Amino acid sequence: MPAFMTGKVSVKGNILLLQKLDTFWNQVQGQRKDPEMPNVKDIMLSHPMKPGLKSEVTVFELLQKLVRLPNLLSEGSAVDLAINKEGQLASKWRLNFPAGQSIGRLERADSTGPIDNVLTIDDNDFVRLTYNTLKLEDAIASGRVTYRGDQSTVPKLSKMFATSRILAKL
Repeated sequence: MPAFMTGKVSVKGNILLLQKLDTFWNQVQGQRKDPEMPNVKDIMLSHPMKPGLKSEVTVFELLQKLVRLPNLLSEGSAVDLAINKEGQLASKWRLNFPAGQSIGRLERADSTGPIDNVLTIDDNDFVRLTYNTLKLEDAIASGRVTYRGDQSTVPKLSKMFATSRILAKL
């Protein structure tokens, strides 16, 4: 309900369904003990999703992979994911590994602050990469993906993309 009241969410149609949605969302938050849930909540409530991009939904799959690989990159490092659609920058995400936390965070990237590591990729290729139907090293070698920054992070990012998703509901 707070997102509706602040104007972050709009409902077309039956407004009474909003209360059911709010109840459902609170139940999901209470039942889910997944380590990525706080990050999912931040993404959903803080930043509007951009329509027409497959990568906007795929980032949640990437979150599941990220929490399975604690200490993936060194503390204090970050990698920007610049996602293009039809040759234009459409979305920008940041894989951030803050000092003192073992699990990295995925957040919407802003334009401020210098980032040394940037992975530039097409929206469709990002989906293929996340679902492991495209290998990062092969995509970089073929020119479909460009990476600017510390080349020692490429194998670590490749490991993250190659990690299997969590599918079991126990």
